[in-house]
Amino acid sequence: MEKYKSKFLSIEYFDAEKLTVMTWFRETETMSEKEFKQELFAYLEIVRKFSPNCLLSDTRNMFFPTDPELQEWTNKNIFSPCLELGVKKVAYVMSTDIIAQLSIEQVMGESFGAKFSSKFFDNMEEAKDWLRTNAKF
Repeated sequence: MEKYKSKFLSIEYFDAEKLTVMTWFRETETMSEKEFKQELFAYLEIVRKFSPNCLLSDTRNMFFPTDPELQEWTNKNIFSPCLELGVKKVAYVMSTDIIAQLSIEQVMGESFGAKFSSKFFDNMEEAKDWLRTNAKF
């Protein structure tokens, strides 16, 4: 069930699976840093409200690269609270944009991002299967 939608992002929550699905849109190529932060805060609010265990982030149309400073901000202001709120597993369906892809991989390699069980995929079905099959909650 869709819980949030903007021109950059859609967030769905599936109660039976305790799963949030973030789908980034092509419009992210015009997104500002302020808008990026607002989108992540919208996700954090959904985590606070619904307490999901898993996140599936579809970044195939994510074209917003994050510099090291913004990666650090994301770890501190989004990933740290998500860990405290119970998110344990994160699956990414990767962007075709190499810069955006590297940004995501770097964030997940940072101190807070590395605390999640995470994996990168080429398609949605493999990512969903991994989240379902390897759930350890």
